[in-house]
Amino acid sequence: MMQEEMEARVWQRVLQMPQTQPEEDMLKAWIADTLAAQRSYQTMSRRSGGQKYRAMAEAEAAQVRELSALLFLLYGTRERIFGGAAEGKRVMTASVRSRYAAEAAAEKAFSEAANRWPEHAELFRKMAARAAHHRKMLWKDAQRFLNWKR
Repeated sequence: MMQEEMEARVWQRVLQMPQTQPEEDMLKAWIADTLAAQRSYQTMSRRSGGQKYRAMAEAEAAQVRELSALLFLLYGTRERIFGGAAEGKRVMTASVRSRYAAEAAAEKAFSEAANRWPEHAELFRKMAARAAHHRKMLWKDAQRFLNWKR
């Protein structure tokens, strides 16, 4: 698809408010989930003192900004979106397990979104790759936890 055609499709969406907006609700849910992930990684970073989780939290914050920009471009929505609360005082292994499942689900959702919105496929592929990277890092931590002496 030519660049001009892609731009025309984006502007067509920006200038027309759709009858139903399930995609808008989906983007808002992703933003809320990503904010919750960011808070969880911040908490995990404070507990472990590790730079890895801090970097993961920063990557999630960047993703919130990207998704928020896309939400504004497509639907003109600028409202503040609040994510779910970060995981409380959970055991570190439980936090890793929970985030692993969430990253796997995010990877799948962003991959599907790349097909749904071809003009934004590059953005969603990047987000899917980021979720896959986080999932792999969490997998390594889970393997390390299994080797701890009890």
